[in-house]
Amino acid sequence: MLFGTGLEKFLLVFIVEGKDTVPQHVFYDIYKLGRGTVTNSARYLEQLGVIERSRCWSDYKNDMVLCYKLTDKGKKLLECLKRMYEIVGLRPALPVNG
Repeated sequence: MLFGTGLEKFLLVFIVEGKDTVPQHVFYDIYKLGRGTVTNSARYLEQLGVIERSRCWSDYKNDMVLCYKLTDKGKKLLECLKRMYEIVGLRPALPVNG
């Protein structure tokens, strides 16, 4: 990671998953981000207009769940983060469970 902040970890999940919408449980169950990190980062990014909350289907939970969806502003921010990783020669990655 470039900065090691909760916000960066939160946004990296979207890059690693390759999706604009990610179920909340993915942040906890797969990437092992703390609930405080996820809650605080989501709240802040939502206030900035980077993400919005929605409901989506989770194959893992076999149900509709809370999800975070990137806004147009969020998609632009993610492209900037990807580019920063390219500039310094790092691969965007997070440790995964398992």
